[in-house]
Amino acid sequence: MTGEDIKQKVILTILKFYQISECEILAIKRVEFSGLSDSEINASLYNFEKNKLIEIIDNRAVRNDVYSVMHKASNLYDCSIEIKILDGFKKHIKEHNLSSYLKEKEKTTILKLSYDNRKLKINEIIIANPHFESENDYFATYITNNPGKKLTNQEFVKFKNSKMTKKFDQIINDLGFKRNIKKLFFPNISIKAVEFRNQVTSEDMKKAGIDDIYPSDFSLKK
Repeated sequence: MTGEDIKQKVILTILKFYQISECEILAIKRVEFSGLSDSEINASLYNFEKNKLIEIIDNRAVRNDVYSVMHKASNLYDCSIEIKILDGFKKHIKEHNLSSYLKEKEKTTILKLSYDNRKLKINEIIIANPHFESENDYFATYITNNPGKKLTNQEFVKFKNSKMTKKFDQIINDLGFKRNIKKLFFPNISIKAVEFRNQVTSEDMKKAGIDDIYPSDFSLKK
């Protein structure tokens, strides 16, 4: 990753939170700058401050002096970078058309559901191996071939040509959809019907109020 790539990644992260909050004073958690080292983030922040895009209020989360290390050690889960957005930042975003870039980026697929050879995957992670012609097998087949639709009890009974033995919520849990993963792929679940999607974008996560996906959200199968 080049220096320009690093600065681009940092400024887009700042822009994302500026657009969400619409506040000129931002406190952004260190973990939001994933994939970048403290020194890379800090160098970018100083560059932005030098060019009058931002004012650094508190950058201890990415500094490595003794005082900052002590601060990070005592704030392991809530270590944030605090900055003030200046007019130069808004001008820079407009001149480089970064708002449009970020909107397009938000439409990029982050998570994709697939089902092949009775292996249900999110990206390349196997979350379930349903038994052949089981209720879970029929459900996984249906949702991966009919994304973005609502499935009712009657439609599912007709599809598998037999009565349902489990509720939709139980089938979904059995297939390994937990916590935020379940919320993202199945935005609406009831006794009578379920709504589902087979891919998730940054925009979908934002609308659902989900900042990130964690290993605990997956029920992994070998």
